[in-house]
Amino acid sequence: CSLGDSELSVGEIVDRTGTSQSNISQHLEQLRNKNIVIARKDANRIFYRIRNHRLLELISIMRGVLCPANLDDRYPHPDQQ
Repeated sequence: CSLGDSELSVGEIVDRTGTSQSNISQHLEQLRNKNIVIARKDANRIFYRIRNHRLLELISIMRGVLCPANLDDRYPHPDQQ
């Protein structure tokens, strides 16, 4: 969900997600190859952002479903129903 907020560098995404830099870089490369994100180089850093503003709307909707404050309360385990 991080790139929906603003333009970010790989390091900033790593800090927000806690995922390894190599993992983030590989995913961003795939997204760039599919024209989902745009890369911009500034000095020694590359910043990424979502290419299409409509995709940001979709991310916002998905965030409401997939990133609620307490996912366990929203989708309880079948044994707990």
